[in-house]
Amino acid sequence: MRGVSAPRAAPASLLRRAGSHYESVRLNLRGLDPEARYAIANLDTGARVAVTRRELAEKDVLVQIAVRPGTALIVCERVPAPESPR
Repeated sequence: MRGVSAPRAAPASLLRRAGSHYESVRLNLRGLDPEARYAIANLDTGARVAVTRRELAEKDVLVQIAVRPGTALIVCERVPAPESPR
């Protein structure tokens, strides 16, 4: 579509039900530029990591929700590549 660009940040809200025995999930993020770097942040815990799309393809994103019921708000956003030393 003309004039439409990808959003800067993509949020995901994850829920753990009261009766769930699963306390973690691995997310495979799709549709990302393989040459770009991304920051993945858990807004509930404050954890943040910057990785390349290639690294994400190898590891996925592990999200843990320790309490039942519980939630996690995850945000993925593209970040500038680190500058190369000159």
